Amino acid sequence: MILKERGYHYIDIYGGSGKEHDHFLGNISTALQWKSKLNISFFDDFGKYFFIEEHITIKNVLGRNISLIPFPIASEINTQGLLHPLKNGVLKFGERIGTRNKAEEDEIKISFKGGDLLIYISNS
Repeated sequence: MILKERGYHYIDIYGGSGKEHDHFLGNISTALQWKSKLNISFFDDFGKYFFIEEHITIKNVLGRNISLIPFPIASEINTQGLLHPLKNGVLKFGERIGTRNKAEEDEIKISFKGGDLLIYISNS
């Protein structure tokens, strides 16, 4: 990827959905492919979404919707600061995903041990 070769590690993409579902899914696929080498975040009119590594602390999210989407599975998930916390939880695409949770605190923590996990944060 050209951006990686030029030394960029953090990439923000605005309008990544392209207003088409297939375009959105293609961008998610690309982000998953490059997640170990680049930190890619997508922004649109409704929120932000990105893959995380094993743990993350996110600030300034009180009251926002937070979704955890596994690709295709994420295990040993632990969360702090969410209305519906997970403790060593397992999410599996097609069975159980973590959509529409709410941040009860201004700072939340998410960690997991196996698989891939996409985070969505609503704008409001």
